[in-house]
Formats: sequence, structure tokens, C-alpha cells
Amino acid sequence: MSWYVNFYLGLMYQNNKIVPLGPYDYKGCLKCIHSTSRSFTTELHELFYPITEEMITDELRNDFPYDADGELSQYFGYLPLSELPKGDWIKSGFYLLKDIMNYLNYKNGKTDYYDGFYDMLTPTEYVFKLENELKFGKEIKQDEFGNEVGHSCSEYTYFSYPDYECMEYEAHLLRIVAEILMDSYEVPNGSQIVVIKTEG
Repeated sequence: MSWYVNFYLGLMYQNNKIVPLGPYDYKGCLKCIHSTSRSFTTELHELFYPITEEMITDELRNDFPYDADGELSQYFGYLPLSELPKGDWIKSGFYLLKDIMNYLNYKNGKTDYYDGFYDMLTPTEYVFKLENELKFGKEIKQDEFGNEVGHSCSEYTYFSYPDYECMEYEAHLLRIVAEILMDSYEVPNGSQIVVIKTEG
């Protein structure tokens, strides 16, 4: 059975009641801002607080699925927009040249498979590694089978790329839509915009 994490925007009043904020389509149906399957879900969904029965409004009931017994049919949560994770979704560091080439070939359609960047050094880590190699030579490590493992500094270079599968990117999308909605909607005093999450 498929499992999806979906994000919407809502408004939490001073009394902690939550109503959907949007966006809505031309038929008045609430639209999901971002949705991922279980396989591509980031850690963002783990940061949410549960929405209790006391927080639910009629507007919320109208826009979200309930079963025949009147129970919400999915896991329901909220997170104030101000608590979304901050950070850059443009990732930078020293990556292996071969991984960079794999990424670029995949991006340019020259290959059908790209497994991601797993070996990355921060600028500080790279400098320390380079200093050690210049002083003592490449550190030679062996695995349990006697094969040489590890990489020298010459196998890395500095690189930046957009990481569309990190929670910082998801937070970025949610903030953009919130800004668009706030241009045409005045948030009442004592209220705050929240992200609404469903899972199921």
C-alpha cells in the first residue's frame, strides 16, 4: 500500500484552532503544496506536532478526509511556519570527481542512474587532510580483505549542486507559497501561519 506525506498551509488562531489557508483551485478545493512517497520523504515530517481534536475546525473537517466513524483517516500534524528548518538546499563541499561526473552525466541525460553524493569533505576537513598528505603522504587504509580504501585529496574538488530531496528544499517551497498567500491575505493579530501535514 502506498504511503504519502503531504503538506498544506493553514492558519492557527490565538485559541489554537486551525483552519486551512490555501492554496485553493478554481473549484474551491484545497491543493497540496508538496507531496512525497515514503521512499523519498525527508526528516521534515518528524518535526510536526499532533493536531488534537480541540484544534480542529469545521473548515478543517471539510478539506481533509475523515472515515465513516468521523475519525481523520490520516496522520495529522502541524508546524508553525517560523519553526521550519533553516539552511541551504544548495549543497557545497569537496566531492569525489567521479561522483561529480556521475551527477553531471545523469543531469545531462547521458546516463540513467545516479546514486547520490556519499563522500563529502567540508573545506576545513579538506584542508586538514591536505596538510597531512603533504607532510606524511597519502594515508593508506585497508579493508578486511586487504584492499586499499580511502581517497587522496587529488580525487576531490569543490562543487555545489541543488539538493531537491532534502528538508531544507521542502521548507523553501513552503515558505515561497506562504509568501505568495500572505501578499493577498492579512494574518489576524495573535494568529500564525502553520504547515499542515497528512500522512497515509
